[in-house]
Amino acid sequence: MIPDDHPYFRLTKKQRAIFIGKSALTCGLGVFALSMLAWWGFGSLMVLVVSVAIGCSVSLSILAPFVDLPSLVKNNRIGYLSPFLLWQKSNDKIILHGGTLVEYWFYLDKKWNASERKRHILHQYLLGLQQLIYRELPPHTTIQATTHIVGKNTLKRLGFKTISKNEVQLIILTLNYPNLLCTMSLAHGRLQFPNLRMVKSFETTAEELNQRSEQIQLLLQKLEA
Repeated sequence: MIPDDHPYFRLTKKQRAIFIGKSALTCGLGVFALSMLAWWGFGSLMVLVVSVAIGCSVSLSILAPFVDLPSLVKNNRIGYLSPFLLWQKSNDKIILHGGTLVEYWFYLDKKWNASERKRHILHQYLLGLQQLIYRELPPHTTIQATTHIVGKNTLKRLGFKTISKNEVQLIILTLNYPNLLCTMSLAHGRLQFPNLRMVKSFETTAEELNQRSEQIQLLLQKLEA
């Protein structure tokens, strides 16, 4: 289910197309500037081609969530527990995703400082976990999450255990580095380069999460105070 107040989904298709078009133009100008710098600095056709290829890859990575998210939600391939916590079912487990670049761009108030932004994100994570508990999943359902915003200690208090990232996850994180860079920077209110080694994967069960419902409620009350 899409949050009722989701700014991006409240836009008409035409408004979304205009937003994506403006974003693509901005990315295109960035690629052009990068290409000119490469040509001016090295004067090599090979360097120019490589810089254009890298610039286009980064641009597509940044634009992808704005293009793909509506169809993924429409086709029930991914759903919202809260604006900053999405979920999908994979066989007998639940995979949680932090908000996409769409949410980080549209939901975070540009006037907020880093503390206020991270507080809001954590609040939405907790609301999402609360919604997951309300769904009354089978007790032994595995729940996995990967996060670069919510702290390891906070998740441990909620019953999550750290698990090792596999090679596939590392490849995905590397390919999504431009997106991580943008979301981290928006979360901190300044340019912030993510350290992929600090991006942790966690796992728990529905039963364990249910047992932490009071702790989630207490944390929510603390954040809302």
